[in-house]
Amino acid sequence: MQYIKRTFWLMFQMGNKLPLDRNKYAFFALLAVPLTIFEVWYALAGEFGRLELAIVFVVPMYVISFLAISYAPDVHRSTLGDYILSSLSLIGGLYLISQMGRYHDWISGLSEFLLLDLAVAGLYLLLTLELLRRCVGAGISVVVWLVIAYCLFGHYLPGFFGHRNLEWSYLLEGLVVSPQDGGLFSAPVQIAAVYAFLFVTFGKLLEKSGGGEFFFNLAALIAGRSAGGSAKVAVTSSGLFGMISGSPAADVMTTGPITIPMMKRSGFTGRYAAAVEAVAATGGALLPPVMGAVVFLMVEFTGIAYGEICAAILASALLYYAAIYTQVHCYSCRRNVGKIDGSLVPTLWTVIRTGWVFVVPMGILVYDMLGSHTPAVAGAGWRVWGRRR
Repeated sequence: MQYIKRTFWLMFQMGNKLPLDRNKYAFFALLAVPLTIFEVWYALAGEFGRLELAIVFVVPMYVISFLAISYAPDVHRSTLGDYILSSLSLIGGLYLISQMGRYHDWISGLSEFLLLDLAVAGLYLLLTLELLRRCVGAGISVVVWLVIAYCLFGHYLPGFFGHRNLEWSYLLEGLVVSPQDGGLFSAPVQIAAVYAFLFVTFGKLLEKSGGGEFFFNLAALIAGRSAGGSAKVAVTSSGLFGMISGSPAADVMTTGPITIPMMKRSGFTGRYAAAVEAVAATGGALLPPVMGAVVFLMVEFTGIAYGEICAAILASALLYYAAIYTQVHCYSCRRNVGKIDGSLVPTLWTVIRTGWVFVVPMGILVYDMLGSHTPAVAGAGWRVWGRRR
């Protein structure tokens, strides 16, 4: 009974990020470094089908993810089950890679679906559902489970909600193999492989080289001396860092450890400080030039140029941050909190002297994105005139 209760409890829980030891770090690097080099090569000169790119991109991601994220929030090390799932991801992925030629020319309903295709597709469906639970939790996971259950058993429902019987092979073909039916390796994953991965890598390199500190100092210079300065620094720094990361989670992890304690020391409650940081970081997915992966989906599906989408969203993003800024200002004035020590505010010369180098890659990225270069080429950091992808 205890086992059943824990299994049911796990269905609605997320995992947590696991610490890396030396062996695991080396193994991750063995997969991630060649993948990164391959992604940069593809963006600059590669002639490779997007379906094949998506398969090559997903396989090492699955292998790493099962060892990087625990199966439960109270587990802080990789278990035997994690290693088994990671190994299954690798074995099934190698089969998918070996069949890329077949899948490239796949025609749904006409191409022959082999028994081994069915087994690997079923395996990757289960692996995807498990990773979804670990990374996202119950919200989206339950919806996906219900949709799959409806596809399998909906033919038993009477009336309007019923549908014809769908065979397992047909369902797995559409969910995993067939790109025409929006399977696992269809447009969203292809966009992540072609564009989003490069921009996340760019933001991470900028962060690790000191870009996060530069944006914090710039934010402190802009807003540090005003009313509620500590919270305004949090809002401004989260917005600036969000411009290069496009990821609210990365934004919180980078700026949060600095801004939240600073807000608490200046009189804000812990709950309010965390709320300000979370809301400000969320807006990072709206700010050009990187934004979130959704912008690349918009480019792909609508055919609208990236620069036009950036121009359209910029006003909304600025209004979003203006609303947060105004709320923080009113709250700080009403409660007389948030004053920041003047010694913590850097001078303009200090910000320029220590951070001018980070403006250069940002400027090149914006210039390339708004110019004649594709997002993939701009994200790879290389200017190739006339390149289209």
